[in-house]
Amino acid sequence: MATPTATPVSPAGGAKPAAPGAPAPAAPSAPAPNPALECDAAKAVLARLGADVLGTYAERGLLTIDVSAGRNVEVMRALRDDLGYDCFVDCFAVDYADLEGARGRFCVTCQVERASDHHRVVVRAFLDAGSESIRSISALYGGALWTEREAHDMFGIDFAGNPDLRRLLMPDDFQGFPLRKEFPLHGVGYREGLARYENYTPPWHLFPERELPLEERLKRQNASVKEEFGEDAG
Repeated sequence: MATPTATPVSPAGGAKPAAPGAPAPAAPSAPAPNPALECDAAKAVLARLGADVLGTYAERGLLTIDVSAGRNVEVMRALRDDLGYDCFVDCFAVDYADLEGARGRFCVTCQVERASDHHRVVVRAFLDAGSESIRSISALYGGALWTEREAHDMFGIDFAGNPDLRRLLMPDDFQGFPLRKEFPLHGVGYREGLARYENYTPPWHLFPERELPLEERLKRQNASVKEEFGEDAG
């Protein structure tokens, strides 16, 4: 009579035991260090700003830090005076109304650069709906005078302390803020009152080459490029 063979029982969870002598599964590898956060310049920024940094983000070598809207001027002054970020690059706003998990409805983003090594830092401050006000950095970076006006014009954000906070792109009597998510894509009828040009004909006679076949136009363009930049161009 044959001796019955015991059936192996799988461990909890249904996983099969490893075969004798099989190598143990490899442990998950740690994420690779991000150069934008590990470089000396980034470490110096984070060390200097300390508790003012609410979060960090880095992509394509660009360090981005989130700060409180109430501390934006202090942060920007520290970047300029203590860390040497003396070049203003940009200041703009974003409406995050449809983004789940955003720190606030609006984000005011400033970017500065240090001329000595071209290292850049992006500073973001978030504003809640109904509290669209933040202090101007125009006294620190004169270039912000115009970019803050644009953000004010497009999003309705108030930059307290900006000495010339007027509309920049839209007419003074325009109602609404065109880059807010609730602004209708079809506009608000403002264009209906503008003068129209009837029977306008573009001055195509100034561009006779447009009548040529595509291949001929490309051939002439290539010849023109080679004539200006040499035979190896293109």
